[in-house]
Amino acid sequence: MKNIPLSIYLLFLLVLLISGCKLAKKRTHHEDFLDYSVMKGIQGFAAMAVILHHVTQTVTQYGQYNKGLINILVDAGVLFTGLFFFCSGYGLMTSLLEKDNYLNGFIRKRLPAIVVPFFICNWLFIAVNLATGYSAKPLALVAFISGFILMNDQMWFIVELAVLYIAFYLIFRKRKSHKNALIIMAIFIALMTVISLLLGHDNLPSTLGLWFHGEWWYNTTWLFFIGLLVAKYKEKIVGFAKRNYSWLLPVMIVLNALISIAATYVLHSFGYYTGSNLDKLVTAVAQSAMVIIFVLSFFLITMKLRFKNPVLDFVGKRALEIYLLQNIFITKLHPIIENDLLFYLAVYVSTILLAIGVNWIDQKVIAKLRG
Repeated sequence: MKNIPLSIYLLFLLVLLISGCKLAKKRTHHEDFLDYSVMKGIQGFAAMAVILHHVTQTVTQYGQYNKGLINILVDAGVLFTGLFFFCSGYGLMTSLLEKDNYLNGFIRKRLPAIVVPFFICNWLFIAVNLATGYSAKPLALVAFISGFILMNDQMWFIVELAVLYIAFYLIFRKRKSHKNALIIMAIFIALMTVISLLLGHDNLPSTLGLWFHGEWWYNTTWLFFIGLLVAKYKEKIVGFAKRNYSWLLPVMIVLNALISIAATYVLHSFGYYTGSNLDKLVTAVAQSAMVIIFVLSFFLITMKLRFKNPVLDFVGKRALEIYLLQNIFITKLHPIIENDLLFYLAVYVSTILLAIGVNWIDQKVIAKLRG
């Protein structure tokens, strides 16, 4: 087993995505490539890819050790988080456009879908750590339980998503002009970005996290806004893509390669840890551009090649739990499983099994809260 390369998990990820994929006929495109069921499956794929990213960071010590081709995932997490944000923004705007009175009762009906998994997974993470020897002062424990300080800093994503949901509700509910609301939303995200960039990194141990401290809080956030834009102007954007598909796809693929090379260079030449806010800004712009081009290219491909299968559907329905629970097993299994190949497998299997049970509980609680 030691001779099996870790890159087999890259193959696993590819097989997960393309199994059962359907190619559109010549001169046609899939009309449902942005449908809810397809998007949920893509979120499931993104969650599985994020696990691979985080486990790879752990076994390579953030790229210090060369484990082969799998090392390409050390800095790739932003791409998959970008998919999450895009799908979330697109879903909100689509619902606003298609459902009557969508914002009525929005907080009660929509917010529990992300807040309930956050708190249940957060409390579970805390319980596991306390049971395995972690000690915390009462005040710190209150901060952890409330979520204002993250014992598991990977949960930042849901905190930010909740903030964006609330901002979306407050901004769009009193404005008849969606165009004006989008401008205000863009300003809000820009302010979030600037504040987070200026806050820099916190001084807590690496596994903990204060809200909006760290580049991960802002280097993919604009994909949420891109999702809003694509949903709002879907007819024009998709129409343009269909008419120009023959040259647009290869151009986007080339752009992906060029911008990825440039962004990687900027990340390692400037980065977020030099103490310079200008370095952070340059790096954030480069990474954001890379993620935007990647996500748009991904969905451009799905116009011709639809990614949908039962496994994607299954993990898609539990994507949040998978995302939120993985770090329990990454942190607890790594010290006791020396074989990297088995470590990857153990994290995947354990996370998915626990996610199934937690998702069942989440849905029961969400249903109660929604009435």
